[in-house]
Amino acid sequence: MKNTLVVIEDEQITLQVEGETLFGNDEILLLKDDDLTNDSVWHKQGFAVQPFLSTDDFEKIHHGISGIIKEIIEKETKQKHPDFTLEKYHEFCANNELHLKVVSNFQHCLPIESFPVSFEILDKRISEICGASVTSNHPFQEASRKFCIRIVRPQKKTDNNPPHRDVWLHRLRNAVNIYLPLAGSNHKSSLPLIPGSHFWKECEIERTANGSKVNNVQFTVPCVVGSKYGLNLIRPIVNRNEVMVFSPYLIHGGGCNLNENITRVSIEIRFWRV
Repeated sequence: MKNTLVVIEDEQITLQVEGETLFGNDEILLLKDDDLTNDSVWHKQGFAVQPFLSTDDFEKIHHGISGIIKEIIEKETKQKHPDFTLEKYHEFCANNELHLKVVSNFQHCLPIESFPVSFEILDKRISEICGASVTSNHPFQEASRKFCIRIVRPQKKTDNNPPHRDVWLHRLRNAVNIYLPLAGSNHKSSLPLIPGSHFWKECEIERTANGSKVNNVQFTVPCVVGSKYGLNLIRPIVNRNEVMVFSPYLIHGGGCNLNENITRVSIEIRFWRV
């Protein structure tokens, strides 16, 4: 077992990481793949926070996702919850068993038919931000247009992935990601990342070999346990109806929601070159 020190802003976190670890090859993965940040002004830092959609479209997304989660909770509890809000999700799912039942409904993401606005609107806006034509339709996977709902309860260390690169899962290479917060995202809870780490060599990063077990919780993604440059992450502030577009080659994750009484709910979608 390795004890890994992660610094997020001024917060120091020790992760207990189990499993075999390794260093990669003397290469920068991004230089081998399709870099969708290459024509953007945020190429060097690897992420950008930008205005997202019209107010009407954003409110449709917020209302629609809230309705999806509310319906699942009511189904699982067999009770009506007319006063449900995303920010207070943890009050309606007060025990971990119920929370796990709720998130199991979208553990493998949801199809675009469930999304409250047209994905073509998203494709157009993310293309503008990247300076390249992108689509949420994976070029090599049929019926791949999906979105993920991420729910991170306050003060729960089991709700967030450890620090990782998405692209260590081969199917997630050649893309860009979006982090779209719908509730509870602030300086204590937003998605952490390391600016510029998309240019780090694989041989400069130590990570688990296959998936990871961190603080006794199993994850599908490998966990970073150390690097030549340390593990110092920031939490970009993404306000209401803003989106963070970021390279999946960046090291990101690892930060729990430090708010005392606000759940963070966000949407994750991936985009590839058209």
